[in-house]
Amino acid sequence: MSIRTMHKGEKIKPIDEENPDNLLILNVSFEKRCKNIVSNLDINNYKTERGLLVRYTGINEYNRRNQNQKYILDKLPHFVKDLDGVKLIRIDKYGVMSFWEFLSDWTKEMNDLKRITVDITTFTKQYLLMLLKFIKSKYPDSKIRLLYTPGIYPKNEKLSWGIKNITFMPFLGNIKSIESGKRILILLLGFEGNRAYSIWKYVNGEKTVGVIANPETYHGTAKIAIRANKKILNHPDTIQEVVKALDPDDTKKLLAKWYNKKEYKDYMFFISPLSTKMETVGVFQFFNEMKPDRAQMIYASPLMYNEKKYTLLGDGTDIKIIEYYL
Repeated sequence: MSIRTMHKGEKIKPIDEENPDNLLILNVSFEKRCKNIVSNLDINNYKTERGLLVRYTGINEYNRRNQNQKYILDKLPHFVKDLDGVKLIRIDKYGVMSFWEFLSDWTKEMNDLKRITVDITTFTKQYLLMLLKFIKSKYPDSKIRLLYTPGIYPKNEKLSWGIKNITFMPFLGNIKSIESGKRILILLLGFEGNRAYSIWKYVNGEKTVGVIANPETYHGTAKIAIRANKKILNHPDTIQEVVKALDPDDTKKLLAKWYNKKEYKDYMFFISPLSTKMETVGVFQFFNEMKPDRAQMIYASPLMYNEKKYTLLGDGTDIKIIEYYL
């Protein structure tokens, strides 16, 4: 496992420079940054045998999604060895089990994928977790590279409204019967305090660990997260922790530290990733590597996204690309 920030002007090459990638997975979003990775593929060197483009269905900002989809599909012929290998799937943003079923069927004959690159930038966290679980389970020995473009979030803007549902993520976590019934909630906190608060009330645990990113993705984001979640963070039963915003291994280590604490060996752990995508990858790594039997991942989906103001993409030195290998 390794993580690095690509330097300005660096183009993305295949995982193995002597061979093409076997699969490139991208996501179409209403966000401008969904185009950043395909824009930075090395036109002279990057090749992949297949491409999968995932687009969520929905009517909001439909034209923006169409524009982003056209941009990506126009770029892909430069990088995919055979255009018959490009698959576009349209799927419900909340239908994560349908996504698992699609992947199972689509990859039925793909038994030897050794190099997989995934642009995780605009996948929802539920879809990202399901995707990582699937490819890591089916291709345990493959090299899996994740690429991520962090977003700059506008100040004083809500990112979403309402709560559609609170769910437990399938295939990630398992809680055996624990006589004490005691619960501890670990919240990786971001800017959407209403989603964190709904999970906090739902779990109603004896203890809460509220996690803020430090170092941050961009300067000032920690203050926004603290302000958005002050009711939880200021509660007497909340313990505050920090993790590095862009380092999945740091998140994994923090979760393992808490899970292995002797004073909580009789507790059920509920873990919710509501912060950066890279922290979410760290949550996946914790579940995938430790296979805990007293932990379950919990997630709150918003009713509606603020698509016009969701994230901004900087320019020049503001644009980062993070590369991480599972």
